[in-house]
Amino acid sequence: MNYAKIVMMMAVVALFLVRYLMSGTEKKAAVKDGAIVLKMNKIYGVAGFFIVLVSMAIIIISGLKTGEFSEEIKTIALPVIFLILGGILFLLSVNVCIMADEEKITYYNILRRKKQIMWKDIKRVIFNQKTLELILYTSETEMKIHIYLVGFLSFVKLMKSKLNYEIYKDAVSIIDTYKRQL
Repeated sequence: MNYAKIVMMMAVVALFLVRYLMSGTEKKAAVKDGAIVLKMNKIYGVAGFFIVLVSMAIIIISGLKTGEFSEEIKTIALPVIFLILGGILFLLSVNVCIMADEEKITYYNILRRKKQIMWKDIKRVIFNQKTLELILYTSETEMKIHIYLVGFLSFVKLMKSKLNYEIYKDAVSIIDTYKRQL
């Protein structure tokens, strides 16, 4: 009986989290120097920071409790894994950014490395329903834009004004269907 309540509570939390992430999709993108700016939702940074703090506390407490850090790999491995994952989540929220203006789209990855594509070079646009990413293809590269980025629909609106309808029609149709389901 208790397991059923826990599973039900986890399902409700997951549902609210997805709704919250989707609400960021519909927010207007920030504008900086004439370009729209898409950023990861702040919940990723908060969760990452919390996970890092808890992992560090567990590592420190386990070291203080025994007087030295445990030699057992099991004791320290899980908090270290969560420490790394929390750090990645925090870096994603701080560093990942997409800026799109009238001429180009610039993507900054987790390490702030920059990738640029020009609107005129885009040959095909698809929406991957499994990963929830809008994928822009040029003849040389591709760029993935996740639906949970704050301001995603502002980007789609700009994309519609910059590209030929035949290039993006299937992707936008899938995005519209996905939005209606939530």
